[in-house]
Amino acid sequence: MAEPSPSVSTAPEIAGNSPPRGAWHALTVEEALRLLDSDQGGLSASVAEDRLARYGENRLPHRETTSAWVLYLRQFKSPLVYLLLAATVVSVFVGDWTDAAFIFVVLQVNAVIGVIQEWRAEQSAAALDRMLQTTATDHCCFCAPQKRMGHNNFTQIPNGTGGVEDRMHVLWHHGVNSGRLTMNEFVAITSTNAAKIFNIYPRKGSISVGADADIAIWDPEKERTISKDTHHQNVDFNIFEGMTVKGINTVTISQGKVVYQDGDIRTERGAGRYVDRPTFAPYYEAVKRQRAAKEPVAVDRM
Repeated sequence: MAEPSPSVSTAPEIAGNSPPRGAWHALTVEEALRLLDSDQGGLSASVAEDRLARYGENRLPHRETTSAWVLYLRQFKSPLVYLLLAATVVSVFVGDWTDAAFIFVVLQVNAVIGVIQEWRAEQSAAALDRMLQTTATDHCCFCAPQKRMGHNNFTQIPNGTGGVEDRMHVLWHHGVNSGRLTMNEFVAITSTNAAKIFNIYPRKGSISVGADADIAIWDPEKERTISKDTHHQNVDFNIFEGMTVKGINTVTISQGKVVYQDGDIRTERGAGRYVDRPTFAPYYEAVKRQRAAKEPVAVDRM
């Protein structure tokens, strides 16, 4: 089965029926086709920018950073800290203020170090939540007997596995449903960013005038249990066997034609087209500027 089309629709306003601000609305097949046949032919830049701002206000909850005061108080839960506090009190009662002050300073330094370590850990975790740029798969449908060719020599194991059919479903379920990704980030990770990397954006990776009419229509509420008995890949096992995912592709439109709908594949052999990938994507301009800035400069010592 061909991988679902990379674009995910984000509720264009059709027939003046706009969704509530910040809401998610999946296109029906009729709406998507009507949009493609309309005079607009897609979403204008202004509409797309407005939609991005609109959904930006409805971002899913992200990792919150704990306040420094809470982190500070956490440092005083260790039994060792209680022993040091007890030693400080004893030192005060016996009149040894030097030892008391020293122990108190040690406590504060230990607390500050603990706060810094926890704060760095939280910042690193928050950064990791936003580091994902795109996804890929070494999709190769080798069956179990073929995989066993390397049971005595791992170097003989055929590389790859069948994952292209379920990859987007798994990413939505564990990414968007968990709050690690927004719907907009899901579209970027599965479509737009890859198109930019391969220098075929905006022909691919966008719903816009002049772009290919390749659209995946997503139902965020629909569930599916992944199984080798129901998948379309020609392989006798599934690495996600038994996993139930919520949020799946229900319709795929390729070149303006419905090629998949609710499990019914309507693809035609030979319908694919070669997509030329020009060299030097726009981001190479930034690379060129960085390289120029780091070029060695002669120093006149005379």
